[in-house]
Amino acid sequence: MKKILPITFAIFMYGCSGVEQPMEPISKDGRYSVATYKTENGIILLTIKENGGKIQSINTGASVYQKFAVGWFKEEATLVLYSSDIGVLAWSAKSNFKSELGGAKYTTYGNELYEAKYGKKHLTSERDQ
Repeated sequence: MKKILPITFAIFMYGCSGVEQPMEPISKDGRYSVATYKTENGIILLTIKENGGKIQSINTGASVYQKFAVGWFKEEATLVLYSSDIGVLAWSAKSNFKSELGGAKYTTYGNELYEAKYGKKHLTSERDQ
């Protein structure tokens, strides 16, 4: 019993240390991918790669301790983040991923990402409206 407890604790801590979305979603044209990392203070950091090389990192301000989903918008090279604490944000390759985009189509797609990842609809926040 004394040996099982430290092993169980180590497995638990290892499972809690990473960001919950390990894969790197790829844009429809195959040109871009995005990796999700956690900063020291628990914020989601998105690293965008073009053809495998890093081109941009985005400190989203969203917490890794909340539910989130990341994906590329269906028809364009636009990265969409759904986060249960800050809502839906999007960044476009057209602006070198430097400025945030708004709009109902990104909010709708962010909600679809959430539903696909968690298998349920989110609770609508004021920011999503």
